[in-house]
Amino acid sequence: MNSRLQIGERATSVLLTLLVVLCETAEYECSSSPASNAVYRSMELLFVLLKSSYARQVNTFLILEAFAMPKYFPLRLLRAAFTSLLVLIVCTSQSLAQAHHHGKIFGGYFEEWGVRYANYNIADLQKNGVADELTHLIYAFGNVTPTASPACAVADPLAAYQDASLPSVTGKPYTAPLFGNFGAIQQLKALHPNLTVLISLGGQAGNVAGFTTAAGTEARRAALAASCIDMFVKGNIAPGVTAPGLFDGFNIDWEFPTAADKQNFTALLKEFRAQLNALTKTTGKKYTLTFDSPADPKK
Repeated sequence: MNSRLQIGERATSVLLTLLVVLCETAEYECSSSPASNAVYRSMELLFVLLKSSYARQVNTFLILEAFAMPKYFPLRLLRAAFTSLLVLIVCTSQSLAQAHHHGKIFGGYFEEWGVRYANYNIADLQKNGVADELTHLIYAFGNVTPTASPACAVADPLAAYQDASLPSVTGKPYTAPLFGNFGAIQQLKALHPNLTVLISLGGQAGNVAGFTTAAGTEARRAALAASCIDMFVKGNIAPGVTAPGLFDGFNIDWEFPTAADKQNFTALLKEFRAQLNALTKTTGKKYTLTFDSPADPKK
């Protein structure tokens, strides 16, 4: 094989890789731009030509020369194509940066009481850029009441949805009657529509009795799941206060079930999953269910 053919083959291999990356990304990020869409189609055509010639082991160096020669590709059009290609790369670079953790979960907890004790707000997640990195935000905590008919409850109503003095995420006023952390989460989700927000239930010693009571029978398990879904997923937070879709599911943080609770805890998780699946059939949306457990498999 002569040196010219070897160079052409290597060049094609590199171009094939580059074109696959750019074409695949451009299809999603720049399809609304006529210029970049035209370049994408041109790149796609070149990709097909290169691929077919490479498969036949033809001298692809000549194809690249012909494609760039004024006879087949006028100089003005060539300059326009390269200019558009630069625009395309700028479009795709943002997508590549945002997708650097594609397929991975990058989550964090936000403590309800942190707005007072740490002076840290939901708005800070947007201000410091953390929200751009998160795939999941877990809000801690919702309470589980140890009543005859177990139910979910907001731990701190003032911090959760009543405090209109908490900083806005967008800089715009909250929409009454939803203020506080919940109002801020609503604004944050508007800026980051792919962000999954869960509410963590439990997390404190005071909720142990609630979980134990709720998990004890089939009826109480069903009652708790229904209550939590109605309050936090359907958004019936309080009389006159609604926020449908505020939370996308649950993190169950029972601290801590004993060995005797193993079967009941498992059944409780199954009940939550079953009711969330039933809601999906109505809304078409998938809901997330996670739980905290010891790292030791024996536990």
